[in-house]
Amino acid sequence: MEFIIGVGSAIVSRLAEYTVVLARRLCHYTSDVDNLRAQVQQLNDSRQNVQGQVDEASGKGEDIHDEVQNWLTRARGISQGAEDFLNNNPDRADIRCCNVQIPNLVSWRKLSREARQMVEDLQREIQAAQGFDAVASRPALHTSIAMRGDYENFDSRTMILEKIMKALHDRNITRIGVYGMGGSGKTMLAKEVARRATEAKLFTEVAMTTVSQTPDFIRMQQDVAEKIKLDIGVLHGVPARADRLQRQLKKEKSILIILDDIWEEINLIEVGIHLENEGCKILMTSRSQDVLGSMGTVENFQVADLPAKEAMSFFKTIVEQLPIL
Repeated sequence: MEFIIGVGSAIVSRLAEYTVVLARRLCHYTSDVDNLRAQVQQLNDSRQNVQGQVDEASGKGEDIHDEVQNWLTRARGISQGAEDFLNNNPDRADIRCCNVQIPNLVSWRKLSREARQMVEDLQREIQAAQGFDAVASRPALHTSIAMRGDYENFDSRTMILEKIMKALHDRNITRIGVYGMGGSGKTMLAKEVARRATEAKLFTEVAMTTVSQTPDFIRMQQDVAEKIKLDIGVLHGVPARADRLQRQLKKEKSILIILDDIWEEINLIEVGIHLENEGCKILMTSRSQDVLGSMGTVENFQVADLPAKEAMSFFKTIVEQLPIL
């Protein structure tokens, strides 16, 4: 009798422990899912607000900023992924046994973790939307300089450009660096390299993304993915996107990725753009040659200030193109 009572007490004790754990997990799971729903709604509100501003600006003939367009695409994919999760996954939190629903603690924990990761992604995009000072700007003056893509051919720049293009043809050089002070024209030079590489069909694809002082890996991944027609918006978190992006890039026979405005060393493997294929290259720009060295560049080219004669010529060209008021 005492044995039976002991066994019964043990069973009751275990059931009590299970019930406590069940209640705690259920509470966390419900809270995480509710929070996810709230963040999805908040991001959708932000998307609607930004899209409204974009539509209004487009109606005025203004140029929509690339970062805003990229954000709308990114936010749409993340929001859709979260909504799919909410519509499909909660029903899998339980298992059936003999036509009876039994709480699945392992599933609850996994789904809670996924929900929290998606909340982080959603919050990041919500915060990004709040950082837009403006979604568009008035079109730039259509000067002869602007018509050439904001690039002006100077002897000093032409020499550097030719050296970079030569390095792109060298099969032994996979990482090229361009460095110089802020405002020296590194970005314009990189864009001209991209234009010429595209026209010459040196690569099947040319992708360019800005790193900046505060790198946004999600945006960088999206910029590259869009050029190779890869949809990673439904994936959650930098690691998952990096894995998918890296696997796709390994299939590319030739691609040029331009990383503009690098302030400090970044791990390209973590971002998912570590190119190893022959024929695939990375061009990086930075204010620091040391930073480029830490990124593994083989050839580095300095963009110095324009010589006085070229600077004066450029200034006169700008002044001549200004409208007379």
